[in-house]
Amino acid sequence: MEQHPVPRNISGFQFHLIGDMTIRQFAYLASGIIMAFIVFKVFPLPGGLKFALMGMFGLTGFAFAFLPIQERPLDMWLMAFIKSINTPTQYIWQKNNQPPDILLHPAANFSKNTPSQVKNHHEALDKLHAYMKTIPTPLQQNINIQEKKYIASTLALFGPTLPIPSKIYNAKPFYPSATSAGTTPLSVTPPKTVVPNIKPAAPLPPPVVKTQTPAIQSNPPSPSNNPSNLDKQLSQMSEEKNRLMQELIELKKELQKMREPTIISPQASQAPMQKTVKEATIKTISPSQTANESGILSLPKTPNVIMGVVKDSARRILPNIIITLKDQKGVPIRALKTNKLGQFASATALPNGTYLLEVEDPLKRYIFDVAQITLSGKVFLPIEIIAKGEKEIMREKLTKEIFGNANI
Repeated sequence: MEQHPVPRNISGFQFHLIGDMTIRQFAYLASGIIMAFIVFKVFPLPGGLKFALMGMFGLTGFAFAFLPIQERPLDMWLMAFIKSINTPTQYIWQKNNQPPDILLHPAANFSKNTPSQVKNHHEALDKLHAYMKTIPTPLQQNINIQEKKYIASTLALFGPTLPIPSKIYNAKPFYPSATSAGTTPLSVTPPKTVVPNIKPAAPLPPPVVKTQTPAIQSNPPSPSNNPSNLDKQLSQMSEEKNRLMQELIELKKELQKMREPTIISPQASQAPMQKTVKEATIKTISPSQTANESGILSLPKTPNVIMGVVKDSARRILPNIIITLKDQKGVPIRALKTNKLGQFASATALPNGTYLLEVEDPLKRYIFDVAQITLSGKVFLPIEIIAKGEKEIMREKLTKEIFGNANI
């Protein structure tokens, strides 16, 4: 089958005579040429005017054929212009549609209810009410009714018609006097009706009667009637308070003493056969022991230069331990830190005087004593600081608990 193109606007399709020129366009172009030829042959006009009219008719036919404005040919613009001139611009509206009959006679379509309709309506309402009465009451509504009754009964208990307790026990309420209001606590005497006039069938043994007699006294002595007892109690309470305050102060002092670190001066290292029961935790290192025991290769040559090593109770070196050097007033002067070999040293010399070396483990694993050293312008021998072991700590605690602060 052969395929043929179908134009989009089928209704407005125009036959093309030559190329894209339709028959309508050809008619406009031919009309312009014919009118120019007629002017050239028929009208005896001067040459200039004749050629001007010929060009005007020819261009007019060409414009009507091939020069549209806003996609509309000139003939459509000309017809619209002529129609707009002849068409009026003002219009008068006239109603010609007839309204429906229901709007013309509204009252005639509605009539009053007849007696039979009214009777049927009332019968239907009676049947509806009878049916609603047969429906059981829902559970939620019953619960709401019970709650309302319970709330009403509860509120009735707090009404003004409640019986007064004093009338029930036939006892007068107790009011404290003005003299005893600020000094003695309020006490209510037991009602008289509590003590019944009931006698036991058999006489009770004397011990039982003696023990129950104080409990059933109807008029016990009031503290306000015995000012001497009050003074005695106040004096006892003040003495007890003073005693407790004194004990608290003593406990604070003991706790403060226990928290204070033990200040120890470096001692000379002892031979293995001369070791005492309690070995010193801070001691000086002799020149012969520098390389063998402490690991320090050479002694300092500059006076007042501090050098030492830190170890644990098993003689193992402790790196990254902080040593704070303070003067006698407790002002920090230098802060040192042990290297991987557990050694520390001051870079410059210190002035003569007495100093405190406080050793602290950042990880809180070890406890050290505070070393007290004295610099006098001479070469200071290296010191060895040993952490306290568990046995030493327990021994010191027991010593302080048993003998106080006495050093054994």
